[in-house]
Amino acid sequence: MEIKKITVEIENNLSVGRLFDMDVLDENGTHIERMEIGESPRTCLLCGNPAKECARSRTHSVAELEQTTKELLLKEFQEQDSRRIAELACRSLLYEVCTTPKPGLVDRRNSGSHKDMDCFTFMSSAASLWPYFQKCAQMGMETAQEPPKETFRRLRWAGKIAGYDMNQATNGVNTHKGALFSIGILCGALGRLLREKCKSCIGRMCGDDKRNC
Repeated sequence: MEIKKITVEIENNLSVGRLFDMDVLDENGTHIERMEIGESPRTCLLCGNPAKECARSRTHSVAELEQTTKELLLKEFQEQDSRRIAELACRSLLYEVCTTPKPGLVDRRNSGSHKDMDCFTFMSSAASLWPYFQKCAQMGMETAQEPPKETFRRLRWAGKIAGYDMNQATNGVNTHKGALFSIGILCGALGRLLREKCKSCIGRMCGDDKRNC
């Protein structure tokens, strides 16, 4: 029963857990049902009705099931990729401010020539930008089949909102305005690269078709 609870927890809570149907047998070889541990029966991927009924009557075609499965997997992989891109983007900002010494710039020892910010200001700013970088990557994925300039157009508004979030986190101090533009574009380009493998898409997003990136 404990093993059944674990498998049902996986099926219910993982984003792709719905694709797994892990049967658990007791010592007599009897299949343990979800209802025996207080869980409702599995529902159909497509219509939400009891899965056993749809399977028994073959309500949906194999092609429909395959398409839904592909969509679930694609969504999960894109979510994982966008989180990874955002993680690396934020890590780069944190590594940069922690690089010491940097004469005239903010580092772990002092604020250099910047009297209105310190290392902690940069950390607060970087933390506030994590959702923005993930959104940039997702926008790149969503517009991967469209012209690169469309990706750039979508990124511009997201960048404006992120600029507001940054100012809220730093009490109006401009810590990462340049990164909003450069790393935001990079995250969007990475979202596109996962599909079209285009090495020069960053330059084309900015309107420079001849630039090699």
